[in-house]
Amino acid sequence: MHSLERCSKGMASIIRIVLRVRAHTLLFSILALALLTWLSLASLALAHTLLNIYDSFFNVDRGVAVSSQGFSPLTALISRAEVEKRLAGIKNITVEFYLVTPVVINNRVFLMRSSNVSEGCVFIGDSVARELRVGSSDYISLSSVFKVEVLYAKVCGFVKGSWIEAPYSLVTRIRGVSEGYYSLAVVKGSEEALKEVYRAFNVEEKVRLFNIVVSVLPRLANESRAKLYNSLTEAYAVNLGLYRDYALYLAYAIALSALLGTPLLGLHTSKSLADVVQVYRFVGVSRRLAVAVSMLIGLIIVGFSTTLALILMHFANVFTISVLGFALAPKPQVMHLAIVAPTLLLLYTGGVARGVLSEAE
Repeated sequence: MHSLERCSKGMASIIRIVLRVRAHTLLFSILALALLTWLSLASLALAHTLLNIYDSFFNVDRGVAVSSQGFSPLTALISRAEVEKRLAGIKNITVEFYLVTPVVINNRVFLMRSSNVSEGCVFIGDSVARELRVGSSDYISLSSVFKVEVLYAKVCGFVKGSWIEAPYSLVTRIRGVSEGYYSLAVVKGSEEALKEVYRAFNVEEKVRLFNIVVSVLPRLANESRAKLYNSLTEAYAVNLGLYRDYALYLAYAIALSALLGTPLLGLHTSKSLADVVQVYRFVGVSRRLAVAVSMLIGLIIVGFSTTLALILMHFANVFTISVLGFALAPKPQVMHLAIVAPTLLLLYTGGVARGVLSEAE
């Protein structure tokens, strides 16, 4: 008991000396690790944001999206009558149909989607409203990119997001399509009900990591070509030759490349503490205790650097991209932090421990 108490007091004493004598070295390590962690998290978060942009836009979470072959919802059309015909008889499901179109407002292009709002009214995303400097009850001009026509609508309210919601009839006029056609339909229900939805479109349910499955039909009459994808964005991106796995591999490669420098940083930290380690070895501190203290210091450094990286991610939107008024900012997920933080801790403390072992011989 006494030996354990002496050991803990010895570790605390060593840590205090190290923090006092080599504070500048530890600060450099924290800042360098924070930048590497930030780059790793940003690459993973940006890939996740890009691969799920349409899924969040249409709130597909835990649902099945039915669309047609195209490069985006702006080029895809489905018949509501055909979809409802296939889904007839399936109970405990809800179906939401969306029509999407680009719209020009004050020489800026934004995304507009159909919604259950009053005729002649539009609801504007809060970020769009700030950019256009419009308020409630104001009137805005809406121009179509498909035909020469300018329409006027009243701003009846605001929504959370970067898009505009309008009545279906207004969206059809701006996009120039006949009524009864939509960009996609989102079907939600229980797992058993969704399995019936798969069978209604003659596609087999496949094992998936997430609860998002998309049935993309090149032609609703051609049942044999129906396919399933893991996300709505992936279903459209495939037609551009962009595959989800390739984007993820690239993001993981960037993150791993950034983290591979951490063992070298750990070795640099241990070399900077070499004189402290040698002094304590001279007065009888064991190699095991020296390594344990160094790894504890490494754990503290990783904790501070990870916190600093998350703060940097929140306030420095360096990788934010604006597409049709839709802001694509990398948003790190808990899964990303669960991947990066342990890897960072293992590589950095491993480098520190290896360097201290060499110095303590």
